Amino acid sequence: MSFQSNAVSRAELEEINRGTLFSGISNNVILKNCLQKAFQPIVTMAARTLSLKTCSLLLIDSAKDEFWICTSHAASAFYLRKPNIKISEGISGRVFKEKRTLEFFDVATEKDYRYKQLARVEGLKSLLSTPVQIGPQVIGVLHGYSGERRKFSAEEISTFEAVAGQIAMVIENELLREENAALRFRFKRAELVDQAKAILMEKKGLNEEEAYRLLRKTSMENQQPLAEIARNIIDGHTLTAS
Repeated sequence: MSFQSNAVSRAELEEINRGTLFSGISNNVILKNCLQKAFQPIVTMAARTLSLKTCSLLLIDSAKDEFWICTSHAASAFYLRKPNIKISEGISGRVFKEKRTLEFFDVATEKDYRYKQLARVEGLKSLLSTPVQIGPQVIGVLHGYSGERRKFSAEEISTFEAVAGQIAMVIENELLREENAALRFRFKRAELVDQAKAILMEKKGLNEEEAYRLLRKTSMENQQPLAEIARNIIDGHTLTAS
């Protein structure tokens, strides 16, 4: 069964990456909205497929060592206003630590469940929780609540884990894409700097080290990136030559 969604646009995923996914994002409103739009369809599909009352995706903010609610299906405003929880606390903390799917027949009786009153008010009974992992690194937890006490079947557990795996795959693919883009930028930057150095060496009679120092000095004085200074020198030389 596929949980692919066409709702995740390239622009949205680029915005996610620009925000640095695992650090300091729980208070970034724009980034949180992008993440919600990206994963909402997947979480909703999981909830409907498994007949869950509520399904929520929690991601880790590594800057604060805590989980925050990224997106959810059919969660009340009261549920969404829950305070963020530390990665060492509660059922989410157990899933993070044990790195495996955990099943709870009745959350209201679980000692590690911190929101028993909320569960009673919301009618949340059984809970299925699985880690969202990239390799050995847990980056979040996917929770699925039923409205009645139930035992999840092996097939349901497998499906839920597949959803978590797909969420992790989307994040991992985008992080890899961003790393490749950064690597290409570094190569391009080095190429521009080398070209600019060659121009300065020819026009000003400098050696390579002197030319590089001049580039750095100009960059700092003008408060512009080194690559931009190099590009300006190359463009100026091209115009002069033509």
